[in-house]
Amino acid sequence: MKDLKWYFPDNLSAAVELFSAGNKLHGGGTFLFKSPLNTPGLIDLRHITQMNTIEITDDTIRIGANCTYTDISKFLSELDAENIFTASIGNAAATPLRNRITLGGSIHAAPKWSDITGPLLVSDAGLLINGSEASVSAKDYYSSRELRKSGIISEVLIKLSNLKGSYFRYTRTDFDYPFFTVSAGAAAEGKFNVAVTGISGGYLLYSGTPDEIIEQIDAEAVFSDERGTGAEYLKHRLMVELKRTLSKTGGDNV
Repeated sequence: MKDLKWYFPDNLSAAVELFSAGNKLHGGGTFLFKSPLNTPGLIDLRHITQMNTIEITDDTIRIGANCTYTDISKFLSELDAENIFTASIGNAAATPLRNRITLGGSIHAAPKWSDITGPLLVSDAGLLINGSEASVSAKDYYSSRELRKSGIISEVLIKLSNLKGSYFRYTRTDFDYPFFTVSAGAAAEGKFNVAVTGISGGYLLYSGTPDEIIEQIDAEAVFSDERGTGAEYLKHRLMVELKRTLSKTGGDNV
């Protein structure tokens, strides 16, 4: 096995240049690879200041991609006790992992069990890539391989008005990764944004009334047997928790 070269850029432009040359990014270091890394080197992003901060600008929270789940959960819980991100990533994995998992790394790797995917989708979060001032939506990023290969996520932008919501993760134990997750946030009056992850094919994202969303997800959510749990049971459990989550979010007539 060849030795990997490590790079420690202190600015985003240098990191982007290294990334474009075929080197891979190193964030929290919690993602496991099943095969050898086919790369000349690894880029340590910790010294890029703009990627390490969380701040509020006007009506938007700007979260640096190097911030860990613990960083984000602490900041947002003090800002809004009912925010959907603390409800999701504040309970993800185990404490040692939350202290390591970075926002940018989790988005870029996009494992189907990620606890950040649903909240980003229902809150209509924007991502800044390579320091651009123009954001791309989380939905577009997750849907496009080209975008995911185009550069380095530097910041995530979330409107303060989109923080509130409800979240459910179905697991065997608190620190296990979920079979599926349900994220729900209020949109226009009487309507909601809902994202379901963990299904075959990635995720589902819908906006509408509770009845419309339940009908659409019931028709399209497909599971595979996983970890000794049958697909039929997972689908049944999803529909139960979907209704409960919508009800908690304000869909009282569900």
